[in-house]
Order: sequence, then structure tokens, then C-alpha cells
Amino acid sequence: MQWELKQDGVNAALEQSRRGGHLWIFGAEPLLASECRIYVYNLALRLGIPVKGGGLKEGIEVFPRQDRIEDGELGNAIRAPIGVHRKTNRRYWFYEAEPTPEAQLAYLNGLKKLTEFELRTFIEGMSMSPRYRPSRA
Repeated sequence: MQWELKQDGVNAALEQSRRGGHLWIFGAEPLLASECRIYVYNLALRLGIPVKGGGLKEGIEVFPRQDRIEDGELGNAIRAPIGVHRKTNRRYWFYEAEPTPEAQLAYLNGLKKLTEFELRTFIEGMSMSPRYRPSRA
């Protein structure tokens, strides 16, 4: 998936994790979760990568799981990049940089960030498969 994203000019950063890896896409500005999810789900389905949900118990997980949250509600609790995992008390590093906070931050700062214009260009004419739509849109 990281290679396919690169073909679109999207620099995704692969991070180690407790159960495999996390592939992070960073925005140049805040991006709508609903539009990011359309892009990621359609890419995964085109590549034949199973996505958890929609009747599947196995596959990649896409966060956030909601398109939006209402005032007073909480979204998914996720560990931020370079943060310490609360269960393992470990820090997980990005593969493309030395395992120091300074090198990791320099790597992340050097990544090209996805713009709203690019994202909207990628998803033009696409929609979310009904089986993966959140129960509340």
C-alpha cells in the first residue's frame, strides 16, 4: 500500500507497532476524515487488501473509524507517532529514520504532506462502499 500511495505522490510513513505496522499519511492541513477514508478504502479494495469491518474480521484497520464526531463525543483513542504505547510501555519507531526522537522528527518534518486539493483530486468520482460506511454519517 505504501508503494501505491507513492505512485500518487503521497509519502506515507511506515511505523513499527505491537501487532505489525502502522502506515501514517500526514496532511498539510486538517483534512476531512470522510474524504481520507474514501481514498484509503478505495485504494485498499482496488489492491485486494482486506479491510476490517463490512463483515470482515481480519484485515487492515483504518483510523479514524468515524467520519465525524458530535460535540461531547470521543473518537478513537490512538497512540500518536513516536508516543509510548500504554500497554507495552514501548516507543515504536518509523523504519526510515534512526531510532532517536530527533531523527524521527526530522524524518517526519521532511515528508511531503497531503493537501486537500490532492486528496479531492484522488477521490473525484469515488464514494465509500456502503458496507464500510459508518453507522452514523
